[in-house]
Amino acid sequence: MRSHPFVGLGLGLLMLIGSGCGGSSPSATAFHVSGTVQFDGQPLPAGKIYFTPDSSQGNQGPQGVAQIVDGQYDTSESRFGVVGGPYIVRIDGYDGVQPANDEDGLFPDGQVVFRDYEVKLTFPQENHVEDIQIPAAAGKKK
Repeated sequence: MRSHPFVGLGLGLLMLIGSGCGGSSPSATAFHVSGTVQFDGQPLPAGKIYFTPDSSQGNQGPQGVAQIVDGQYDTSESRFGVVGGPYIVRIDGYDGVQPANDEDGLFPDGQVVFRDYEVKLTFPQENHVEDIQIPAAAGKKK
């Protein structure tokens, strides 16, 4: 009885994937971050927040991301959290008003209020709440 060469290759690949993707590695564990984002003392209507491990501080791992809606964000909604440690957090803010002439839906979050506001934060290796205040001066950097 002869087996097809791809059967052995496929079984070997399945064993390799099964042994390497258990998710038990501490570096692969993602924790959720949630909180509020205020711009000039008011909840930011819409935006996106990015959590990039600060490699200059020795932090490695995937980037986390979350949508900001009515001043609230939660990485558990995007499934991309943080691994803990030092991060560079970047925020893009929008006014939340989709333009009337946007029939194609290209600007669902509205007009840009500010882009690339950055802050360096250190997160614990656990789920965490982090509220962020963005000064009005950030709105001048469009």
